[in-house]
Amino acid sequence: MLTAETRSYLSATHPWLIATAVSVVIFVIVAIIVAFLWEVWSLLPLALLLLGTIFVFVQAHARYANFTQATPQIVQNLWEMADLSADDHFMLIDIGSMATVRGFARRLRYGQLHVINVYNPQIVPNPVFLRARQRMADQTPFQPDPRVTLFDARIDLLPFPDATVDTILTNQVLSEMPAAPDRATLITEIHRVLRPGGRWLSSERIAPATDVLLFGIGRHAPESADRWAAQIQPYGLQLRQQAQINPVLISISMQKPGEDAPRQLRFSF
Repeated sequence: MLTAETRSYLSATHPWLIATAVSVVIFVIVAIIVAFLWEVWSLLPLALLLLGTIFVFVQAHARYANFTQATPQIVQNLWEMADLSADDHFMLIDIGSMATVRGFARRLRYGQLHVINVYNPQIVPNPVFLRARQRMADQTPFQPDPRVTLFDARIDLLPFPDATVDTILTNQVLSEMPAAPDRATLITEIHRVLRPGGRWLSSERIAPATDVLLFGIGRHAPESADRWAAQIQPYGLQLRQQAQINPVLISISMQKPGEDAPRQLRFSF
């Protein structure tokens, strides 16, 4: 019996899975033809087939683990890095996946999570993310939660006044934006709404040795850890901490220069 996560993974990545299966079949046929022409029927085809099988298995396992296991790791890491408690108020900028929202909401008692959904298919064009987002919405629609307040917004206009927010969290939001101007727009808005001393904590994808295996040749290439920090700092945010969550994800803690801010949101609705 397939789990809901596995079904979501298959639904989101089925074009890649089909392409991989076809590639393996072609690879095996070519290996057999080469072995026949070169008259080396002993171990060459078997060795090539074994290597191809290992290659596909490692690739599929890495993608599946990144798809199904990353969110709990990210929530735990950002929660600890931000030093949040179950009674805190904080903001999460999301692109509509809701998995991160659920992860943080479960940790709250009397606190409040203000979720800003900035999803736009023109800004976030990744078809895998789009299919996963739609399937998750169909399977597990988000139920009203008194601890969660939802807002729809644009990356160039977050619905809060200047210098009013103490803590902002994001999960792979910039990673899903291939256009540098879109990233810059969102970072500028985050800087605007943060109060002096306020913090922005983000998890983003990085480029490991297996990035082509994980994301495919045509996929928007993840940045390195140093490049993420270099992209963010010119917008007036200071890097405070950086930690690796797993081989393809890092968390970054940044602060807006100014006096240390208290941990509660100060704006009113």
